[in-house]
Amino acid sequence: MKVPAARWSGLTSISILWQAPRLLRCLVNHSARWRYAIWYHLKVLKTTFCLFTFPFRSS
Repeated sequence: MKVPAARWSGLTSISILWQAPRLLRCLVNHSARWRYAIWYHLKVLKTTFCLFTFPFRSS
């Protein structure tokens, strides 16, 4: 059974639109988590760097 191209594309676009909010929310959540992880690691690296270099600088 052959599905008409127009109807098929319409169904595909509807399914994509229906799933888009979920996918976008997933992407946003992931990006926020990545941003937080990167920021946290940078903070930790900066703190450890300062802790390691401060004694050498003061002496």
